[in-house]
Formats: sequence, C-alpha cells, structure tokens
Amino acid sequence: AEGVTSYYDDLLVARANLISEEEYLGQLSKQFTSLHETPGRLVHPLSETSQDAWIKFYRKDENFKNSSVSYYVKGAIVAFLLDVEIQRATRGAKSLDDLLRAAYARYSGEVGFETSEFRTLANEIAETDLGPFFATAIDSSDELDYSAALEWYGLEFETISAPLEGSRAHLGIELAGSHIRYIQR
Repeated sequence: AEGVTSYYDDLLVARANLISEEEYLGQLSKQFTSLHETPGRLVHPLSETSQDAWIKFYRKDENFKNSSVSYYVKGAIVAFLLDVEIQRATRGAKSLDDLLRAAYARYSGEVGFETSEFRTLANEIAETDLGPFFATAIDSSDELDYSAALEWYGLEFETISAPLEGSRAHLGIELAGSHIRYIQR
C-alpha cells in the first residue's frame, strides 16, 4: 500500500490543478528514473520488500541499491501500471480509484484483507484476470513492462544524457548519467 499512496501523492496534486500535466509527468519521470537507477529492482521482488523493510530498507548499507528496491518508488510505478491495466481492461470505465473505493468498502475497519483477497477484488473491478500482471510486477524481479501504459496515454520514453552531480573521478573523467522522462507522441 505504501507505493499506492506514493503514486497518489503527485496524482492528487495534479488532479487539484496545483501542478500542470507537464509538471506531473516530470514528477512521474523522476520516479521512473529512480527505479531504473536501482539495480536491485531486478533482484528483489516488490512483494518481499515490505517484509524486509526493517532489516533492509530502514537499515540501508552500501549494497542496498544493488540488492533491493524501495517499495515507495517501485510500488508507485506498479500502482501506475495497475491503474492503466484496470483502465485498459474496462475501456476507461474504471480505474485504480474504483478498486480502492471497493477495497475500503469491503475491508475497512477491523476486517482488513489478505493479498489474495485484494487481488481477487482487483480482478472483479477490472473484469479480467490480472494474475499475470501481479506475477510479473509484484511477485517477480523481472523488468516491468511499460509498453501498454505508454500506448494508453500516448507517451513514450526519451533518454536524456546529463552529467551527474559530483561525478568527477580523480582521473578527471566526467561521468554522464541518463534519466527517463515522458514526451507526448
């Protein structure tokens, strides 16, 4: 759920017209860049990150970035992708908003929910089996597939090379990094 709340952080500000669409896409692009600068995204499944939070995330060592991933960052991206999956499956009739409202109605208070119950509810809202999506996006450390989301919104990634701050090596070599941002087609 932490990633879902992180996804809504900027989305709600954009919906309130407190930032422009371009600014929102810039914020989302920062999330994508952050995720892609973390090699641990291909090592540690999202479903395990919250379980390991107290021994890894909140006690980061020098190898954290290589062996794990922030559930805030990857979770926000997965929430974005889940939102698109629901919208695509229902031809725009429903979204992640509908899933969260249904989850609140069904599981709020002392009831709570298990992972399997939330996924079943997601299938109900999307009116399709989202099992393959959850298996890849949450339960595996495979690279996330952005193609459907980019197509749905009419966006594409553009790689921009830029010098990294503080990246001068002692040999006088300046390292260049890149980040991902959205551009409209």
